[in-house]
Amino acid sequence: MRDSLKNYVLGLVAVAIAVLLRWILDPLMGDALPLVTLFGAVAAAVWLGGYRVAIPITLIGYIACHYLFIEPRGQIDVTGTANIVGLVAYLFTCTLIIVFGEAARVAHRRATERREVFRVTLRSIGDAVITTDTDGCITYLNEVGESLTGWSHNEALGQPLERVFQIINEVTRQQVESPATRVLREGVVVGLANHTILIKKDGSECPIDDSAAPIRDEQGHVSGCVLIFRDVTVQRLIELEKANQLHTARLLASIVESS
Repeated sequence: MRDSLKNYVLGLVAVAIAVLLRWILDPLMGDALPLVTLFGAVAAAVWLGGYRVAIPITLIGYIACHYLFIEPRGQIDVTGTANIVGLVAYLFTCTLIIVFGEAARVAHRRATERREVFRVTLRSIGDAVITTDTDGCITYLNEVGESLTGWSHNEALGQPLERVFQIINEVTRQQVESPATRVLREGVVVGLANHTILIKKDGSECPIDDSAAPIRDEQGHVSGCVLIFRDVTVQRLIELEKANQLHTARLLASIVESS
């Protein structure tokens, strides 16, 4: 209720500004274009509160400008042909503004809601998440990603992915191509090779595995990339322990056979 009242008040302020502007221009414009400044007020009203605010603002603005700037001034007279035509043209133009403005407002609200759902979803994922644009520059880094890379979201925003997500092969110590690079180049889902190490901002290392997938727009074109990765230190330790146990078992077996 308070938001609705605020929107109506802002709509009235907009129409008051429009009428004041027309009054200031009146010495220059005379009887020409008496309603011209109202269209901006109608557009502002529909953006602020939708058609529910824009419709009364349209009518209030017409009454005010008709009374002040349409001959005979100082009264409301819509009986003349010129005034009727002017009213119809004004209402037609305002209807178009309201229809297109309402459509744009709804589209903007839906886009905002989708972004919010997307943001909350990424924040709630237990894995690290990085998103990029088509140039490979980071557009989002969640809290787990901040922890694993050592970069904060604000620091990483706009940085090239390779600067924040530095990975090397655990065995060869050679730099590994980021799967996101291939995703942006080929538009396919890509997984990370085994034995990959992430170099954190402070230089420390963390074994990871990950996958990357393209982000597509409504037309199906690749508009970015999402990279999901996790710390696999525990798994690597388990694998190493199992490998050591297997090696020990083989060594004992060979000793028994030789004896």
